[in-house]
Amino acid sequence: PPRWYCGSWSSGLGWLHILSDLGVWSAYVAIPCVLGYFVLRKKNMPFRTIFLLFGAFILACGTTHLMEAIIFWWPAYRLAGVIKLFTALVSWGTVLALMPVTPKALAMRTPDELKREMAERLRAEADARVGRAVTDQQFASYLMYPGVFSDYAADRRRFSDVAILPTPVFFYGMQPGQEISVDLERGKTLIVRYVTQSEPHEDGTRTVFFELNGQPRSVRVVDRSQKPKRPPQRKVDAGNPRHVGAPMPGTVTGVKVAVGQRVARGDVVTTLEAMKMEAAVRAEIDGEVAEVLVQPDMTVDAKDLLIVLR
Repeated sequence: PPRWYCGSWSSGLGWLHILSDLGVWSAYVAIPCVLGYFVLRKKNMPFRTIFLLFGAFILACGTTHLMEAIIFWWPAYRLAGVIKLFTALVSWGTVLALMPVTPKALAMRTPDELKREMAERLRAEADARVGRAVTDQQFASYLMYPGVFSDYAADRRRFSDVAILPTPVFFYGMQPGQEISVDLERGKTLIVRYVTQSEPHEDGTRTVFFELNGQPRSVRVVDRSQKPKRPPQRKVDAGNPRHVGAPMPGTVTGVKVAVGQRVARGDVVTTLEAMKMEAAVRAEIDGEVAEVLVQPDMTVDAKDLLIVLR
């Protein structure tokens, strides 16, 4: 017989069970719908099978509550038992499917861990571009303006910290005979006196003569107002062992290798003469000569690229 006629059911008690079961059933139908929508919209989502099993398990549980409410009028006890058996099978199938998945799910990183890992990767990228460990302030600058900060870091590596120069000198340069003091750090000051400059060289550079703490020095700089008669000499890339550069200004007295020749680490590739002294320039790694950029009697500056290996 229907449940209304089994035992002493008051109207209030009966409707309490009926409405409660119908409320649980409606919620158990809505939850799989939300899970199914999530699975359909989220592409390449891990553990899709687990989501589907949970949806089937919850829907089956909801159907048992629906049958509990229907039984008050229709005594379908066998059908209710079959639905409960199906629910038990789906429930244990979900349990068995969860067992191998649980360790993988526990190994997954949380959003905070992913953010931390991403920040560490970005920081490592910023360190690599700068060539040293960046400060928190520099890292924030890199995140906001990566291109601008990379250009700044490249200029900093090339020219060092120009912020210690007097502002007029930074913007307008020095005049012949002008002398300035540059504070490198506490207790360490350089006295720089600009003497003169040479006529333009064929590669569009000039030699600038100056005194550093009273000692004569010279350096070749690019004069952007000049049109070079020949391409300027390439410079070595810092940290690239395949680039063999000039260790000092001088004249090439000999080239010991040719393109395609195999060289070993420590082999002499060129020789330079500076101040009546000859210096041998050696390969830093084993390799094959890809380019020879100098020839005998050619004048080179410090860090000029002489040989490229591959």
